[in-house]
Amino acid sequence: RQRVEVDEEDSDVEVVDAPARKDDLAGDSGKDLGSQFENDDELQIVGGNIGTVALRDLPHPRHCCGTFKFLEGNHAENERYCDQCYCYVCDVKAAECTMWIGSALPERNHCHASTSVAWEGLKR
Repeated sequence: RQRVEVDEEDSDVEVVDAPARKDDLAGDSGKDLGSQFENDDELQIVGGNIGTVALRDLPHPRHCCGTFKFLEGNHAENERYCDQCYCYVCDVKAAECTMWIGSALPERNHCHASTSVAWEGLKR
């Protein structure tokens, strides 16, 4: 245990256990952690996308998708979408948009739509 001075008037300070060392981890999983646990005095934050992430787990316009990066302009990468993406122009799921791809003018495909002035006039 690490010793932390506690001001009796301040209930926000607590004595906490020192972080785990690589040797203390069960199994072989600690071998790939590199130097993450070498210095016990460093602040260590371990985390990820735990819980709901709005631009990944909730409905969102394609250009805001947290799963697939959006590139302004006419790029093939913009054709990809997750289950929560919707068409910015039609306001339907991307999978249901009839203009997502296949337009005679590829730059008019709705997969490229964003908040630019050119697309705002086409919104339904």
